[in-house]
Amino acid sequence: MTTSAATPAGWHRDAHGVERWWDGQAWGAPRQAANEIMLHAPTAPIAQAPQQSPQPQFYAYAQPQVVIVAPLKEAGIAYVLAIFLGTLGIHRFYLGRVGSAIGMLALTLLSGPLMIAFGLGLVAWLGVAIWWVVDLFLIPGMVREENQRRIALQQAPRQF
Repeated sequence: MTTSAATPAGWHRDAHGVERWWDGQAWGAPRQAANEIMLHAPTAPIAQAPQQSPQPQFYAYAQPQVVIVAPLKEAGIAYVLAIFLGTLGIHRFYLGRVGSAIGMLALTLLSGPLMIAFGLGLVAWLGVAIWWVVDLFLIPGMVREENQRRIALQQAPRQF
């Protein structure tokens, strides 16, 4: 059933066939069946609009909302990781750039055996060292992008 602003407040079925409270503007929580068991303590009572039938008014409790809060990344921690473990790419793992972090880690770990066997390890190690110096300048932008991504994920509507 599609509900418009002209539809009166009350219990109606939404587009998915779930019976929900329509307050005239937005859908509320679905009606809880009598045989369901509440697994969480109720948060706060919400008075329902009076029913058309002469039943006494009752209170329903809002369904507990699961909120996943991803902490924001800090530039200071990224710099400490970059300074002490920079050529291993740990700061990139911290900032969510897993692919390039694995590449940096692989180049660092392969540069030693390549240096001993073929003398090419010095080139790989110099590449990682230059990459590390450039990353020291890029960390503030990487932190900003990761934090914006995390905030956008938290504000995105969840579909259950």
